[in-house]
Amino acid sequence: HASHMIDFDDLDGAEQERDGEEVALREAVEEAAAREEEAKWFTARICRRKGAGTEAGSAAVVPLAAAPSEGALPAGERRVGDVVRLIDRVDGWALLHPLELARVAADYQDYWHALLKDEVPRQPGDDAWIHFGNLELLEVGGGDAAGADAVAAAVAAPGPLEEQWLGDAEERGEAEVLKSIAESLTIVVSTSPAEHHCDVPMMMRVLRSLRSPVALRGCRLLVVFDAPPREEDVEAARRGEGALADSGRRWVPPTTAALAARYFGYRRALEELQTQGDPALVGVEFFDLPRWGHLVGTVRHALDRSTTPYVLLHQHDLVLGAEGLSMRRIAGILRALASRAANYVLLNRDVNCAGRSTQYLQSAPHRPAHWRAFCRSHALRLPDEGGTALTPLVGFSDQTHFARADWVRGCVLGAVGARKCCMEFAMHERLLLRWLHEPAMWERTYMLGGMLDGPFVFDLVKNGSCWAEEADAYSPEKDEEMYVEPAWRVRHPERPGSVL
Repeated sequence: HASHMIDFDDLDGAEQERDGEEVALREAVEEAAAREEEAKWFTARICRRKGAGTEAGSAAVVPLAAAPSEGALPAGERRVGDVVRLIDRVDGWALLHPLELARVAADYQDYWHALLKDEVPRQPGDDAWIHFGNLELLEVGGGDAAGADAVAAAVAAPGPLEEQWLGDAEERGEAEVLKSIAESLTIVVSTSPAEHHCDVPMMMRVLRSLRSPVALRGCRLLVVFDAPPREEDVEAARRGEGALADSGRRWVPPTTAALAARYFGYRRALEELQTQGDPALVGVEFFDLPRWGHLVGTVRHALDRSTTPYVLLHQHDLVLGAEGLSMRRIAGILRALASRAANYVLLNRDVNCAGRSTQYLQSAPHRPAHWRAFCRSHALRLPDEGGTALTPLVGFSDQTHFARADWVRGCVLGAVGARKCCMEFAMHERLLLRWLHEPAMWERTYMLGGMLDGPFVFDLVKNGSCWAEEADAYSPEKDEEMYVEPAWRVRHPERPGSVL
């Protein structure tokens, strides 16, 4: 009879509550340990060593050692004037943070490549120590005036078109929300003369995907055509002139007369389809760069012609996944931008927890406990149907993203300057190291969804990753392309039979 009086739902609830308390306790302990460790870290500028001999005292670089002693093996070198993050001090020596290069960077893209080649974060055993005599300690907040200016710009007061997102947006009707999105958001698609991009069907598929979500159909849509590089651009790259990417010629795309003809034919064909009334091209505006500008040039050209406070920046070989962008989700993203809770929201072409994504977008903080503490501290949730997560990231990617237009103009285009490149080559390193040296300088960059979510865009040229049924993902006919032993397959924790 006693068993009939027990409410097993109550027991389940009590067990869940106890589990929740244990999780909260573990998280609190983990965060306290991370904060205690990070409190020992400090930032310094490398300087010439006081009291050193004439040759060492005038050197432009400072040697790093594999251990904190004068007789230790060399571990690299860094330039005088570099600002670095350090995590420990022993006997007059300081240990370089694992996210710092233990060598002089060859150019501004070197750090970006080092991340992708697993050179940073440096692994245990790759210690690099620097003598305290070569360090000038910096106060947090005092090492990067440009970073302070960028943060100040990011919190500038919202304009009239943004204020409508700061009220009770959830209470407004669908028609009013759609009108606000159309007034607030400009879509920009960049295209260029590359062999696999002069493809009218591909571009039409891209444009249809951008009109597929109901919430985006009223937005202004600009397609910006980069100009083919001239011979003088190639010659300037050979001479290493600074207006081009610092690493030179490899960022000037090869263009032949035949490719240029195809490109202009591709441009004309899209205009003809628009004249014929193709629904995907209704209201689309075409713009041509007068001279080759690379991706950053097309974005700058578009923003010079846009008046909305927010932009959705997209590229010509990515298809937007309509299922992931409901009206309430887009409205929630714009509200986060309006409130300055976020400046940038990335739509990943991979599942957010996939290897390519974590290697690049979650490279910082560099250790799992610190990364989890960072995410818990900064995570946001949208006021949409499912309370979609926005996961914080440190850095920048050119993949499809929503952003505050003023933030792109000031923080991104301002930092890239005269370089002709993909913005991420300059910006990922800049934003990551700025945060590393002064954690308050984090630029409130996020990606849409939690770690199990995505992809939200699909790459038509390069592979991406998604969740699929195991029998489909690793079917015999696909084994030749990619085979993973069953024990090593990544399984979705909440969907039995679903793998990465």
